[in-house]
Amino acid sequence: TDVCAEAQCGPNAECIGRDHIALCQCRDGYIGQPADVTIGCSPKELACTSHSNCPAGTLCDGGYCRRELRHGT
Repeated sequence: TDVCAEAQCGPNAECIGRDHIALCQCRDGYIGQPADVTIGCSPKELACTSHSNCPAGTLCDGGYCRRELRHGT
């Protein structure tokens, strides 16, 4: 039987069956609380030196890529 069939992991987490036990772990590039179905895992902060080091939709702020905040018009 698949030990992960009944397991519920949090957002951005996946179940890994190990020694007949279901374990939740964050996906690559994420950190957090994988077994918490509400909180789950969030992207790791990426270090940067300029905006060009960051993925689309993020800006280099204080040495880390952060989501670009858009203010309502």
